[in-house]
Amino acid sequence: MSKVRWTADAFWNLQDQIPEDRKPLTYILYADKAKLSSFGRAKGYPVVARIANLPTSIRNGEGFGGGRVVGWLPIVKEDKRQRNKPPWAAFKNVVWHKSFERILEDIAAHSKSGCWIRCWDDIERKFYPRVLVLSADYEGQCVMALTRGVSSKYPCPICIIPREELSNVANRPVYPLRTRDGVIATLHKARNESRTEGEETLMAEGLRDIDNAFNAVESADVHRALPFSNLALLLFHPPSPSPLLPPSPLLSSSPSPAQNYPAQTPPPTTP
Repeated sequence: MSKVRWTADAFWNLQDQIPEDRKPLTYILYADKAKLSSFGRAKGYPVVARIANLPTSIRNGEGFGGGRVVGWLPIVKEDKRQRNKPPWAAFKNVVWHKSFERILEDIAAHSKSGCWIRCWDDIERKFYPRVLVLSADYEGQCVMALTRGVSSKYPCPICIIPREELSNVANRPVYPLRTRDGVIATLHKARNESRTEGEETLMAEGLRDIDNAFNAVESADVHRALPFSNLALLLFHPPSPSPLLPPSPLLSSSPSPAQNYPAQTPPPTTP
């Protein structure tokens, strides 16, 4: 299970995005492909939801207030004739996002208008659901972020770093973060180009031409919600301009702007 970091800052910024007298109801969603189950001839794996508003000891427990299975994601049976072909990979990703749309339906609807909930102190409060954290293995993160995986030119689901630069720790520029709006802009551009030009536009950022299920949820940015390891933070990712996460004090370098994405301002060097 991934550790949830900086949630205090995340809550503070989410609160600024909703009416002053309302509250954010934040979700941590886990897509756990390791717990594969069979349903007759079909296979699927669970999506577990936890409420980030609750203390860690409660939300990570197995009792009342702990995680709950809120849906199942299907495993598309492999077709040997289509395996490793780009259209087949795209099809499997479309199935994933269409399935997740069903899981997010209620959250998406209430994320815009809010919903009234009677709390344990018998006071009704209006909550706005938000997706705070997404947890999955690397393969799952690539599906969530619409990236093309480890073999693509830009394999990171969080920032746009070229694959050949991943091992270049010294004297490397800071690469721009992926953002929800940036990805939407890239997809829009690609869809208005010829097939060849559009594919080149997508490959230039390692993206797939698929509508992201999480875009239906107000303020949901997959690239900010995905977790990362401390090693990845140190080596691969630039300081975050996200409204949910504070800048990292661990990196210092020059920004490198890219189309549709904000350039990153480096923090002061830590002695």
